[in-house]
Amino acid sequence: MARWSRIGSYTPFAIVLVGVLAYLNSLTSPFIFDDATAITGNKNITSLLPVVFSTRWVVDLSFRLNYALGKFNVTDYRAVNLAIHIAAALLLFGIIRRTLSLPRLRERFYGISTWLAGVTALFFVAHPLQTASVTYVCQRYESMMALCFLATLYAFVRAITTESQPGRTAWAVVSVMACLLGMGTKEVMLAAPLVVLVYDWIFVGGTMPPTRRMRVGLHVGLFLTWVALAIMEMRMLAIMALAGHGITGSASPWIYLATQTEVILHYLRLSVWPSGQCLDYAWPLASGWGDVWAAALIVVGLGVATLYGIVKRSSWGFPGAFFFLVLGPSSSLMPAPDVAFEHRMYLPLAAVLTGIVIGGHLLLRPLAARTRRPLLVWLIIGVGLTGALAMATHQRNTAYASSEAMWRDVMAKQPGNYRQRLALFYALFGRGDDHEAEIVIRDLMADTKAGFDQKKPSRTPGRDPFFYHALACGQLGRLMLHSHDAAGAVEHIAVAIRALPEHAVAHNNMALALGVLGRYEEATLAAREAVRLNQGYSRGNATLALLLVHQGDFAGAAQHFRRAMELSPPPHLGLNLQLGWLLATAPDAAVRDGAEAERLAMVVHRATGERSVRALDVLAAALAEQGLYGDAFIRLEQARSLTSTVPQPEDVEEGKSVPEGLSGWGSTTDRAKLLKRRACYAKRLPYRSEPPKDLLKP
Repeated sequence: MARWSRIGSYTPFAIVLVGVLAYLNSLTSPFIFDDATAITGNKNITSLLPVVFSTRWVVDLSFRLNYALGKFNVTDYRAVNLAIHIAAALLLFGIIRRTLSLPRLRERFYGISTWLAGVTALFFVAHPLQTASVTYVCQRYESMMALCFLATLYAFVRAITTESQPGRTAWAVVSVMACLLGMGTKEVMLAAPLVVLVYDWIFVGGTMPPTRRMRVGLHVGLFLTWVALAIMEMRMLAIMALAGHGITGSASPWIYLATQTEVILHYLRLSVWPSGQCLDYAWPLASGWGDVWAAALIVVGLGVATLYGIVKRSSWGFPGAFFFLVLGPSSSLMPAPDVAFEHRMYLPLAAVLTGIVIGGHLLLRPLAARTRRPLLVWLIIGVGLTGALAMATHQRNTAYASSEAMWRDVMAKQPGNYRQRLALFYALFGRGDDHEAEIVIRDLMADTKAGFDQKKPSRTPGRDPFFYHALACGQLGRLMLHSHDAAGAVEHIAVAIRALPEHAVAHNNMALALGVLGRYEEATLAAREAVRLNQGYSRGNATLALLLVHQGDFAGAAQHFRRAMELSPPPHLGLNLQLGWLLATAPDAAVRDGAEAERLAMVVHRATGERSVRALDVLAAALAEQGLYGDAFIRLEQARSLTSTVPQPEDVEEGKSVPEGLSGWGSTTDRAKLLKRRACYAKRLPYRSEPPKDLLKP
């Protein structure tokens, strides 16, 4: 037994090792899906201050710290997610081990508490269901909330088991502070004070009289953190209202609750048998309780059993209470925009696994006792199942290898999820596979045509045929524009605008198509409408700026270029060059600013390893505008030396901040144009640009 006890002391190291090995193949996977909103498309990520104290401020601040240390290096973000996950597993190990050593349970689990806690924590860290909160970067909201939640409970356990009074007080303060910090991660944290109270009721009760006064004060402190949550939630609601967003879906609470009974059973099935995982289910809403009566009976039965266990102070009542209380905010009467997401099971999975491990031990203990080495049997079972879970996690991570891989995975499992079929189109179009992109978008249009013609909307996000057929028409138009069929693009984008007249992206795409056709006045009106409909639309402002150049409104163009930069996250490589070129070469002297143009071009020049033709061309024009013709001549010669040999890095990044088809340059600047500018600088004259005849070819 002593040998096994020594081995058990290495369990924390095993938890760390298993966590690292399970997620090692995910560290370089790209950002996907809502990562764009939370990270790569977040214009506020570049500065640590000001901190807006909403219910997500702690996690948002962690993203900002990630950016400050490594910009958009995805490995850094994933490494932090993994560290949070491993820390949560270690806290779970500590909670279970110390709980099984409490007076009420000590005799029953004497000598085996470390093993049971270790196996549960290993299952937790290796389980593939957790990839939705670990590998999916933006769901750090869920994993960091869980970390604070478990820290709150762990500190409570330490507070009631520490012998010295100062130690108890210190751990009580840590518990309250962890809970308070957790209120700034996600709203689900509101369940933490309730879970701690149930824990106290079931496992402590009257067994520790010396801690009674401290425990009362601690519970009061934990519940007072709800005040902070309420204040931060009001701030969050104000921010979302200002942006035109809501936190609830359109389903009635009763229908949402009915649908959740099936979703909860699905979560439980994935906990036991994690196959068929899907990042985005777009789960259809139930039409009524008659559709889900069997699932409802099972869930209600589990709920009644949990209540009975709590009333009777039975140990098995706590995992049930933990599960339902944590899952309650997103899976009960408050309709979330989407019915099912696997990341919501990150913390509730801890309760499920605890019940499985301890329940399995109690059921199989008589059989194991008949063997000569029962602990060896438990070790083999634990290691085998942990290895199987870790390999399943490793395999699940391959779906995150690229956006295309993920969306094809979703399509295979949820073909009725139109949202991710459209996302697959974006992924294919983004990597230049126009042929495959066209197949996907036309298939989507065909599958949604009947619902579109019938004007039959759906209450389920991601499955509305009317909405997604209109979007698909607009994106087909965008694809046709890319293929130089601007007239066909206008025809398809018009369908999208008629169906969705307040959709800013459709109006922006129309501006692009009309601009290519030379219908600049109509294009400008379309671009202004896009900006009016969405004042925070970066691409709309950039499109409008380029069209204003054609109208001769250089001051207005500069204003909208700057507005586009304010609204979009860094890097602003394409926008920097477009604004820099305008400031260096505009015919309007009131607009020109050679010094600012030089600064903008130098940002791109350095960011691209001093190998960008476009940055050198703008830099030369900016220097010439300042009368530094010798320096301008040198920069232009550097640009000429690169025109035929080096692809331009900023062209890859450009799609993040510049409307496609309106970048103003090709991948390399035409040598004849460089020679024309070279002649100007040789004569000690600045270069003055003219509006291009074609938006695609300046």
